[in-house]
Order: sequence, then C-alpha cells, then structure tokens
Amino acid sequence: MSDSSGQNGRIGRLASEAKGLVDDTREWLDAKLRLMELDFEEKIEAMAGKAMASAIVAFFSAMAVVFLMVAGALGLGAWWESNALGFLAMGGILFLAAAMVHWLRPTFLPGSMRVVAGRPRKDRMLQLPGPAHQPPRPALKDSGGDKPKTGTRDNTPKQNPNG
Repeated sequence: MSDSSGQNGRIGRLASEAKGLVDDTREWLDAKLRLMELDFEEKIEAMAGKAMASAIVAFFSAMAVVFLMVAGALGLGAWWESNALGFLAMGGILFLAAAMVHWLRPTFLPGSMRVVAGRPRKDRMLQLPGPAHQPPRPALKDSGGDKPKTGTRDNTPKQNPNG
C-alpha cells in the first residue's frame, strides 16, 4: 500500500511541476509578446518622429524656395524695370524646371513610375552599379566526393599553401 501512495505522491508532484512549468511558459510567452509589442511601438514612434521632422524640414524648405522665387522675380523685375516681366521670366524658369523634372523623373527620383505601356523605360533609366545590375557569377566547380572544393568562382585552380 505504501508503494501505491508513494507512486501517487510522485505523480502528484510531477503534475504540479508540469503545471508550474506550463504556467511559467505562459508567463514567459506573455512577457515576450509584450516586449515585442513595446519594441514595435518604439519603432513606430521613431518612424513617426522622423517623418514629422522630415515634414517640418520640407515645409520650411518649400517656404524658403517660394520666398527666393519671389525675390528673384522682383529682382528681375527691377532689373528690367517691369515686375510683370520678372514674374513672367521666373514662371518660365520654373516651368522649364518642372518639364525637366518630368522628363528626367525616372532617372533620379526613387519610386517614380518607370513603366510605360507595361515595360520599363530603359532609355531614360539611370543604370546604377550594384548586385541587380551585375552579371551572375559562375558557380564553384564541384570536385565530387568529400574532398573540399579547390576551385574559385572563375574555375581557376587555387594555390594550396600546404603543398
């Protein structure tokens, strides 16, 4: 009889240990999820802060450009003794600049439309060096078996320093 009660005691202790392990695991998972949530919130707040700072810089830069354009137009108007001609000339300069940006957009503005009628406009795209524009490298030559590979990417034998 004492053997069966000892076995029940062991099973009971094992069950309570397993329950404790499950509870600890659940608490650990809850803490891990909360940590991931806080990390995500922190990243979102950092991105929002950067976006807000960028928006403020863009706003003040745009205001500066507007004031510079007005000053340029007034300056040209004073030089030509007609404010209307100054503003007309500044409008023409801005129109030409806008036309150039529209025409060159695919080459220097990231994320701009590069597809016309379903295919890329390669004639107006700037070719940047990088992995997307490099030809694929040849694979290493397989020497077979368990021997280490001795070839290089261009399949020329590699010098073995050990002889």
